[in-house]
Amino acid sequence: MKYILILAVLFTFLVSDEDYEEHEREHYYSKDLSYLSLDKEQKTRVKKILKEYQKELKKYIEIKKQIIKEKRNLFLKKRLNKEKIKELGTRLFEFANKIEVNFLNNMHKILNQKQRKKFSRYIYEWEIE
Repeated sequence: MKYILILAVLFTFLVSDEDYEEHEREHYYSKDLSYLSLDKEQKTRVKKILKEYQKELKKYIEIKKQIIKEKRNLFLKKRLNKEKIKELGTRLFEFANKIEVNFLNNMHKILNQKQRKKFSRYIYEWEIE
């Protein structure tokens, strides 16, 4: 009986270590940075970065609305200007890319190597669509 109990306990420890990453993903909330265990100074700096990121996202949304209006107007014309539509899409993509690069650069400066590794697992959440 003792051996069965000991084997059960050992098996539990082995399984729990393997499933830790899966468990971490199951109990994760989108864009929640608590898993990084930031110190006080890092938290202050990250808050500033996130505020700037939010401001840039608002600008992005406004630009996107403007570009959609321009695309609608182009589409309603007798002749479709494909080059202008392509240019508008490129402009929006480049602005989104600029926001992402600035955000990631600023986060990279603040986080240590262990935190960067954790952050990189969820980097897709910070992409602008």
